[in-house]
Amino acid sequence: MHYSKDPLYGRERLNWSWPRSVLGACLGPLLWIVPVAYGFALVQIDINPINSQMVMQTLLTQVLLVVIAEGLFFREAVIRAFGRDTLPVYVISALALLIFHLPAGLPMAMIAAGSGIYYLTLRLIGTNIWIVAALHGVTLILFGKVLSLGLSQGQFWPYSIYFMTASAALSMLVFMLFAPSSREARYA
Repeated sequence: MHYSKDPLYGRERLNWSWPRSVLGACLGPLLWIVPVAYGFALVQIDINPINSQMVMQTLLTQVLLVVIAEGLFFREAVIRAFGRDTLPVYVISALALLIFHLPAGLPMAMIAAGSGIYYLTLRLIGTNIWIVAALHGVTLILFGKVLSLGLSQGQFWPYSIYFMTASAALSMLVFMLFAPSSREARYA
């Protein structure tokens, strides 16, 4: 007897599966290429020492309070509201993240929106929400605490524009290559 999986929010194209979650976990670190390439271009990547207290503090504050909230409210709620219509999903989610992170300044908000677009893409290709949250948390620890680009105040604007553009392009590429088709989701 074959049981079909319940689609995410009644949209069969938005199913998540373990194979797609593994794919998303493998694709997640592609986002890391964006800041690393910028750092290599400027020849200014610094590696900070890791300590367990810093990792735990970041996990508790950033992952539990920010990443899960962003995943639930700025990705899942938008997917639930718009389902298959991906353009509004991307626009609303990116704008919500941009507005949410505006108190940190527009360049930081643009970086947050750019990464949010990529994590939304992972979610839309069928990656489990918890795997997306874990990838987001690891990225925050890696680029918030371990690797530093050493950007001066004048470099934040060009970097934020570069990051948002590059992550949107990467997201589009990943979505075009790996989004399940309606037929694949229906008959998988």
